[in-house]
Amino acid sequence: MTLEEVKEAYSMRDVVEMYGFEVNRAGMMHCPFHQNDKDASLKIYKKDFHCFGCGAHGDQIDFVAKLNGVSF
Repeated sequence: MTLEEVKEAYSMRDVVEMYGFEVNRAGMMHCPFHQNDKDASLKIYKKDFHCFGCGAHGDQIDFVAKLNGVSF
């Protein structure tokens, strides 16, 4: 399976929910990349994410890599 096939098979929401995060109806969640995120500041789009608090952004692969502290 190629990287593009993986990204097509799993939406961004699928990925974050696989890691146990809850996404609200507006597509927002608490950002795991910065401390004290009292308001949900990370927006989950179909194929990517963006945090309005710390500026983290990327696709499904970037999210998993950043969450695990590794680079692709």
